[in-house]
Amino acid sequence: MKRVYLVSYDIADPKRLQRFRRRVRDYGDFLQRSVYRCSLTDEAFVRMRTRLKAVMDADEDSLLIIDLGPATSNALARLTFIGAAPPPLRDEPDLCV
Repeated sequence: MKRVYLVSYDIADPKRLQRFRRRVRDYGDFLQRSVYRCSLTDEAFVRMRTRLKAVMDADEDSLLIIDLGPATSNALARLTFIGAAPPPLRDEPDLCV
């Protein structure tokens, strides 16, 4: 079963930032600068976390992952957007109106 995660990051080095962005895009949907929504199986979550940690410098960079619960529970409804709506999500295009 898939779970939904909110992934946010702060990467200090521009080269690492580009590599990090490319990797996180493989797993989730862009919400806003440095924030992604990822709907992942347990295996995909471990793979994502491992790939992202490999790019980071633990002394300079940070990664925040928030578990929003099962994908079937409409996890996006737990988020409140004020202002411009986020781009449509790949697997739930009707949630952002």
